[in-house]
Amino acid sequence: MRSALFLPSYLGGGFGHISRCVALAQAFDRQGGKSIFAMNGPHLKVVAEAGFDIHILSIPPVVQGQTGGPAYVYVPEMAYQIVRDGFDNQQKVKGALKELVEIIERIRPDILIGDGYPLSWMAGQKTGIPVVQLVKSAVHPMAERMVWWEEEPEGMIVPDVRPVFNPVLEQLGLSQISGRAEELLQGDLLILPSIPVLDPMDPLPLKTQYVGPIVRSNEGARPMPGWFSSLGDDKPVVYVTVGGAAGHGGSSPFFSVVLEAFQDDDFQVVVSTGGKVDPEAVGQVPDHIKVVRWVPGTEMIARSELVVFHGGYTRMEVLMQGLPSVIIPFHSEQEYYGRVMEKAGVAQVVRYSDEPYQRFLRHWKGGNRWIKSNDFTVYVRPKMTMQPETLRTAVNQCFSSEIVKLRAQTLRDELASFGGCDKAMDVIRSRLF
Repeated sequence: MRSALFLPSYLGGGFGHISRCVALAQAFDRQGGKSIFAMNGPHLKVVAEAGFDIHILSIPPVVQGQTGGPAYVYVPEMAYQIVRDGFDNQQKVKGALKELVEIIERIRPDILIGDGYPLSWMAGQKTGIPVVQLVKSAVHPMAERMVWWEEEPEGMIVPDVRPVFNPVLEQLGLSQISGRAEELLQGDLLILPSIPVLDPMDPLPLKTQYVGPIVRSNEGARPMPGWFSSLGDDKPVVYVTVGGAAGHGGSSPFFSVVLEAFQDDDFQVVVSTGGKVDPEAVGQVPDHIKVVRWVPGTEMIARSELVVFHGGYTRMEVLMQGLPSVIIPFHSEQEYYGRVMEKAGVAQVVRYSDEPYQRFLRHWKGGNRWIKSNDFTVYVRPKMTMQPETLRTAVNQCFSSEIVKLRAQTLRDELASFGGCDKAMDVIRSRLF
């Protein structure tokens, strides 16, 4: 029996990296393999309930995310993830790598499968085990500039991760980072869990292959809340969700705007707060709107005619149902995918904030062991400016456009033709086993 150790990025609070790994692990096990996870964070329970063994990673420590923060954050590179995740000096990188290598040497997997985790390639090279990376076009090691729809803010200073990682890479005899942190996501095989129109890379880099959407199976087995069956067929259903990692977008002001946008009863509206806001705190809502802390997303999307979301990997589940969407991004990568979907003719992007960027100078260790002496900048739009009528107009336009609906259905068929998890497994077997 072959075994795979899955290494999802887990320190950001979102579920996309972990969801893809669970989906591929299910496919790996269906074909007679044994999938194991090394991770930590808020989604341990979901992975355990899916039936997978988990080895806990403790370095860097998990920091509990908080609701709030700025309305929008300019995050043009993976270097900001490195800062967020706490990889701020080489001692911490060495400690985390040592912890991971000890796990690998105990269980001796046949393959490592990473998704956004910065040490996957290093661990594979250290232990001699091949590495598959699930990687999006926005953060591919060979990707071009992510933010193409606006100019870079003046005075931008991206965190320099080279002093943090290059000494460790040099000790391993590996190529050092020459520019961007995305270079840490190298692998023996890089899988794009998407299709070209939704994750464009032209020309396609070496060792990289599209496989279509990697989404979890057996979602239909999950029980739905009692109110779900009461959704009628007389009015279309709109599903609004912000995702698990949302900051300001998971706050009460956001939901107030959403409720005002749908104050008439043309639609049946289900609003998931993602656990960020108690539905009771939203106040009294009209009968045609249901505000819930959480609802199984796949089933809710399948019951909907349009989805309002943040631009994360939920986009695959939306398009697998052939649905149009309105995307409200809260940071640059989400806007990247929102713009790509808008360009593909299946969505509209509504900016959560049109405020001018505010520049903040931050300090981090950046390779030093004790002192935060290295500067970088963070650009944010602090406050929400999105108006209810702007959101409602976008919803009406997407819902009423037969061209948008037809294009979404065309992409549904194209996504299905790629094979998804089964295709990914075929590629892994043919390339590495």
